[in-house]
Amino acid sequence: MPSLVAALRRVAADRPSKELLSFGGLSLSYGAALARAEFVAARLRAAGISPLDRVALFLHNSPSFVEAYLGALLAGAVVVPLNTRYRHDELEHVFGDASPELLVTDPPGRETIRACGLSGCREVVVDAGSDDRAWNALGSNAGIAREPEAGQPAILLYTSGTTGRSKGAILTHGNLLHGARAVVEAWEWTPADRLYLALPLFHMHGLGVGLHGTLAAGASLTLERAFDPDRTRAALAEGTHTLFFGVPTMHTRLVAPGPRPKGLRLVVSGSAPLSPPAF
Repeated sequence: MPSLVAALRRVAADRPSKELLSFGGLSLSYGAALARAEFVAARLRAAGISPLDRVALFLHNSPSFVEAYLGALLAGAVVVPLNTRYRHDELEHVFGDASPELLVTDPPGRETIRACGLSGCREVVVDAGSDDRAWNALGSNAGIAREPEAGQPAILLYTSGTTGRSKGAILTHGNLLHGARAVVEAWEWTPADRLYLALPLFHMHGLGVGLHGTLAAGASLTLERAFDPDRTRAALAEGTHTLFFGVPTMHTRLVAPGPRPKGLRLVVSGSAPLSPPAF
């Protein structure tokens, strides 16, 4: 199994109705997620996206992000996740450096890109859910590329830029799968687990740990568009989630009077140091 796409195929074949994620009132099973990824991959291929072409995602957390991401991986493209908080200088730098063939964004993202006078490539503008009309505009079905190999580049992820300009780091399909398997093994992640994920998917913590780990474990997650402390406290008090991952600022904001979490077996803080008082 050389890639996360193969992991998705495995679970979809064994348990197609198992829920991969919920988002608001939407639910996406493994079988449906694979079908959506194949649909997007076919449209990308029909639009002339070839293996190793770069597809940029300027999207907030949503099922549209997940299907665009998995579809691009399946098509053999290199995904470029863009921070939705980027503004002109950062976007100009990344667009100039990555030279994407295609941009997938949502209506607010399109307005930001156009206000910056950027893009210069084809665009697909999607909503938060599955959006066939936007993808169909790329063209009719085409043959899906061969399953990506472990050594093939999968994502071009940009660093935070704290020591200068953001630098693009290439990670292969094998890198992504092995990283996901490592956290699954270390944290004894099982198909019975459910993750509450409010981290941004454009960041490696939310994407490479949260989504990838869920796929590798064959587990489920609740996806939020953004972190809201009151909403998070209420969700964790329901007793339906076993995992919660966050950055220190999220944990600090959760330390407040309110309902106690139930059912959690693992809470993770990462991406920055967590202060001893917050811990």
